[in-house]
Amino acid sequence: MYYLSECLIIKNENQYLTEHLTENVRSGIEHFFIYDNYSDKPVSEFIAENIPHLADRCTVELFPTTRLTQVDCYAHFLSQHRDDTKWCAYIDTDEMLEGDLAKLCRDHEDILTLSLIQTMHGANGQAYADFSKTLTERFKSHILQRQFMCKCVAQTQYVQKQFPHHTDLKDAYKFPRSKWLKFFKDDNGICKLHHYYYRSFEEWLQKVNRGNVLSDFGDYVSRFFVENSIPDADRDYLLKKYGLTLNSRMTYNAN
Repeated sequence: MYYLSECLIIKNENQYLTEHLTENVRSGIEHFFIYDNYSDKPVSEFIAENIPHLADRCTVELFPTTRLTQVDCYAHFLSQHRDDTKWCAYIDTDEMLEGDLAKLCRDHEDILTLSLIQTMHGANGQAYADFSKTLTERFKSHILQRQFMCKCVAQTQYVQKQFPHHTDLKDAYKFPRSKWLKFFKDDNGICKLHHYYYRSFEEWLQKVNRGNVLSDFGDYVSRFFVENSIPDADRDYLLKKYGLTLNSRMTYNAN
């Protein structure tokens, strides 16, 4: 049995995968259960060709689009791999750990679910994608103060159902409420979770087109440009290129 694993669903995000796996291994992730939502370039092929030294750490499975792909993916993971790991972190490809998550888990084994409040990063003034650099190199310095989101790390034997941002526990009544969940801010001194939320405008559009677990969630295009300080000339060019206005609403399709 692994002590700490990660469950990840991915679709056409291989450009971030090397950095994601490398950084999260450093933080104590022993094994990755990767659900490939039929990427154009299969994830298993990408790993074999580009990061073969991490192949033994990855279990990759093709997973189809459903009405709630992310939730259904987690349900499949729990049905097939619940007993393969003590802890599992439910983290997306554009999220990177920093510090020692394994230590955080070891220090809090009396808690059923740990919730990491994310440090949210914006586009850092970048309108265009530059995949010659890592996400950390491109965007780490731009922090979005207004965002509040978190991701869960749970002891799998106690999970009834896993959602993107919270955990439903089974038989929770057997434990004091104080043991169900503990939140950790990014200044906890042991581990923090970076979420590269917007990235460049073009990457944000790709994120929107891939879909989100909530079909009724969306953003106005204007929000991207307000929060990310994109030069006016780049803004005007991109709006024209993609046939958008600042008042266009980008709705995340359910994946």
